[in-house]
Amino acid sequence: MQSLYSLIEKILSYNGFDSHRADEYIIADREDSNAAICLQMTFDMAALNQFLAKFSDFTGKKILVVMGGLPEEVAYDIDPDVIIWDKNSLEDEIKRVKLEDSMNKKNCSILDEITATDFPPLISEEEIDEVEKVSLCDIILKLNYTENEVDEDYPACILKSIHLVPYFVFRCMIKSDDLQSAKSMNIAVNSVSMRAEAWGDVDVVYSLEIEHSKMQPAITVSDAEQITLQEIIESNSSVREYIFENKSITLKERRKIAPKEDEIKIEYLNTYYVPVWHIKNEGSEIYVNGYNKKIIDFYKSPIDRSPVHT
Repeated sequence: MQSLYSLIEKILSYNGFDSHRADEYIIADREDSNAAICLQMTFDMAALNQFLAKFSDFTGKKILVVMGGLPEEVAYDIDPDVIIWDKNSLEDEIKRVKLEDSMNKKNCSILDEITATDFPPLISEEEIDEVEKVSLCDIILKLNYTENEVDEDYPACILKSIHLVPYFVFRCMIKSDDLQSAKSMNIAVNSVSMRAEAWGDVDVVYSLEIEHSKMQPAITVSDAEQITLQEIIESNSSVREYIFENKSITLKERRKIAPKEDEIKIEYLNTYYVPVWHIKNEGSEIYVNGYNKKIIDFYKSPIDRSPVHT
């Protein structure tokens, strides 16, 4: 860790910054620009929050140096004002310094973020909300089951609404000596009910004009990948009967044949949203897939696991 401190201090010095250590942090100053720097080998959210709390009134830039990079699942939880430097950033900076020394030519530095004053304006929360309302850039299965058809099929319904349910979709390939040939398929995992199903080609759109709400996943993509793996193994397993005979006895043996995990390749494709009609009648409610008109064996929420009564 001391070598990391020394490296950051050398980079700061090369770019004309004075620096000193304040507890486990580094403070950098150059004319009207300053920065507080938190150093981590692997990401630690608690340590980052402690750093941000300590420098909450600090007017300069706040920098997190994390050699291992940020985990994907926390990237959007980090304050957008925090500047992130990872191992690749530092390696690029070292290469830039060597190039400048050899060619005597100024190039862009990661420290330019400390002194820059011309960052593009951030999108306001109101604009982001408007984008969410129209599901811009979401991949949505086409709504084939219209509101008029719902009214015809369920004349007694007292309330109906559309939920966009996120499905994690994977392309799966099996190659096994027992199966004797490669087999490819797409598996979609309902990220709320955690149920997997095989998908073929689907028709998609990128916005939904009818008023709707979007459900949030109850699991991660990694969780869904494990569900997909088990689904592939189970759906491609079979029981075979073997007969062994000799002069005095006949034996029958049953063996379960299933693909091995190292024979299965799983590739995450994308998150698809399935429009689902939530229809309430007196004393009952059902969920209907708006793409294929099938009733879904669905759960009401990630917390309430009781099945919906139909």
